[in-house]
Amino acid sequence: MYGRHKARKDSTHPAPMNPLLYVPSNTSRVLDEALDLAGIPKNAPGGKLDFHACRLAYINFVIESGATVREAQALARHSTPEMTMNVYGRVRAERLSTTVEGIAQELRAVQKRAIYVPRKAVGAEPQSATPFNNRKLHPDGIGGGGGN
Repeated sequence: MYGRHKARKDSTHPAPMNPLLYVPSNTSRVLDEALDLAGIPKNAPGGKLDFHACRLAYINFVIESGATVREAQALARHSTPEMTMNVYGRVRAERLSTTVEGIAQELRAVQKRAIYVPRKAVGAEPQSATPFNNRKLHPDGIGGGGGN
């Protein structure tokens, strides 16, 4: 493949001596042959397994791993973030459920706080750092946050 590309008249870069990765010219055909060898059906109840399905799965794994939109766009080699997120990005019900459960846990978390903290002056009896007349979290008759 490299030899064919480099033989073109408009090619300006030399072919690599020891290419790290061989990229076939017809990925669909190579994938079909690999699926046949592995005994994996191309058409399954979940849909058709082809190069595009593998690419879609890869991009969604990138997104679900926590990559930023720009990182996912670069790894997908797309020209726009819209292509990455709106065409290839998919929503999985399991992930939505996990996300909502995480939000619920954050909302349910109640932190207990002391109304007052006792303090002791050197050589004196223990006394409260909060005056007795101001120990309520909010004044009577007034709802909502505030207080001390």
